[in-house]
Amino acid sequence: MTTALSDDRALLDAATLAALADGIRATLAGHPALVAHFTLRDRAAWLVHLTETLEPCQPPPAADGGASEEVLPLFVSMDPDHARISIQLDQAFLARFTGDGHLRQR
Repeated sequence: MTTALSDDRALLDAATLAALADGIRATLAGHPALVAHFTLRDRAAWLVHLTETLEPCQPPPAADGGASEEVLPLFVSMDPDHARISIQLDQAFLARFTGDGHLRQR
């Protein structure tokens, strides 16, 4: 886990990124279909690499050509040869999960 932001612009520290990666792994491990999908032939464990970035991820255009506020875009890449999943989290994405999420549901 890394943050590309070494200053106070970072929303997450290394410990929080590690906890988020653990949560992703626990979510995958809790569902047999996901376990089967993410199990490599040699049974190697996947490395989940999270990076916080200032570079905004661009959501796909909505059907009407505009941008949807319901979309939380991520940049995700997979490298099965090296058993690695990389996820870049931009600040707009992370900001949706800070503070009291219940207030956003109203």
